[in-house]
Order: sequence, then structure tokens, then C-alpha cells
Amino acid sequence: MTRTLIVGIATSLALIVLLIVIGEREELRLAAAAQTAQARQIEQGALLYDQHCRSCHGVNGEGLSALGPALHDAHFFTDRLREVGWNGSLHDYVVATIANGRITATRPLYVGDGVVAMPPWSRANGGPLRNDQIEALAAFVLNWEATALGKVVLSPLPTPTPPIANDPAQIAHGRQLFLEAGCPACHGENADGVKGAGPALTGIGAVAGERTPGVSAAEYLRASVLIPAAYVVQGYAQPGGCVAALTDAQLTDLVAYLLTVE
Repeated sequence: MTRTLIVGIATSLALIVLLIVIGEREELRLAAAAQTAQARQIEQGALLYDQHCRSCHGVNGEGLSALGPALHDAHFFTDRLREVGWNGSLHDYVVATIANGRITATRPLYVGDGVVAMPPWSRANGGPLRNDQIEALAAFVLNWEATALGKVVLSPLPTPTPPIANDPAQIAHGRQLFLEAGCPACHGENADGVKGAGPALTGIGAVAGERTPGVSAAEYLRASVLIPAAYVVQGYAQPGGCVAALTDAQLTDLVAYLLTVE
């Protein structure tokens, strides 16, 4: 009887130890699985950011002149919510902004002077992104917090913007894109303008850099293609969207062509 009791107690203790070990390993497994899922979400967000966001906010979230604010800086993580009067979390703010867009700019510096800021990206609001894709984008942007606040310092990774090299082949390709992207509908086949539709672009390279303080001619043209209503020439109605979506390299070539139009 005593031996049976001892064996029973020993077996019970062994089972308890086994369950504890299994439980600890399960916690580690679940934590690792959660970390892997988060990493995959951030990776998906990086791909989406590259496709949809970098043209306005920069390849590394550094912002692009007057086109879009920085997302990878201390101000975004410490002061943005107070600046816009948002009472929720930064995650909820990022998700809501991506989904619904912004009718007004966060500061007068950015495109449209408070008239045109950012279109909605959620499918529910006419955009191209599902809810899970918006969550992935938010995860990617929020993942910048450690480096933005200086908690983590990474070695710089060169990510150059395609240069405007005044190369004849680049300019010729830009001219081809101008024709194929539907630009002549508003600006004419020779960029000499269409009455009532769009202004002439002849000589734009010489004057664009003087229209907005701190914005170069190339930046001005880039912003005007990405967000046509960013700068509206007096005497013309606010334009709609451009006909075609361009890659960064294509946009650079198009700008190179426009800078040479005389």
C-alpha cells in the first residue's frame, strides 16, 4: 500500500514537472510565433510602402520637401498626435489616416496649402487597400520608432533617388512617357497647353523653381504629377488625377523631359 502510494505521488510529481516544462516551451513557442507573424506583417507593410507611399514620404520615411511630411523622425512619434489634436493611440491615428486620407494638411508647408493633402487608401473609401494591408502599413511605419527616437542606431543603407542626368536617352524616354501617360489631353502634344484644360509647360524648367520658396523646379514638377492639385496655375480649375501611375524611375525621366521643354 505504501509502495503504491509512493509510486502514485512520484508519477504525479513527474507529470506536474512535465506539464510545467511543456507549458514553458509552449509560451516560448507562442512568443516566437507572434514575433514571426509581426515580422511578416512589417515586411508586407514595407512592400506596400514601397509601392504606394515613398513617392510622397520618401524611401526611408524622411519626407519629400513640400510634398509629404517625414514619418521616420522624432517629431512624428512625440508630437504628431498633439499637433493634430488626436486623443487616441498613434497606431489608431496611422490606421485612420491611411484608411480615410486627410482633407487638410498637417501643416501649411505641405501640398495644397491645406486644400489637398492625402487621398483615402481603404477600399471602403474608394482606395486600393484591404484592412489587413492598412494594418501592415501601420506596423511598418510604427516600426521606425526605435530608430526615430535614437534608441537603435543602424548603419546607413544607400537608397539613392534616380538622378536627373540631362541624358538624351532619359529625356527621350520622358517625352515618350509624357505622350503615353495622357499628359497631352491637358497640356497639348507639344506641351504648349490646351485652352480651358491645362496650362502650357514650355519654359517650365526656368520658372518652376521660383514659384514656391524652398521647392526646386524638379520637386515642383514631381509634386504636380503625383498630386496635380498641389499647385494650380491661376486661371485654371483644380485638375483631377493624372491618367497613369508611374514608377519613381519613370517619374524622374518625365521630370527630366519637362525641365527641357522650351
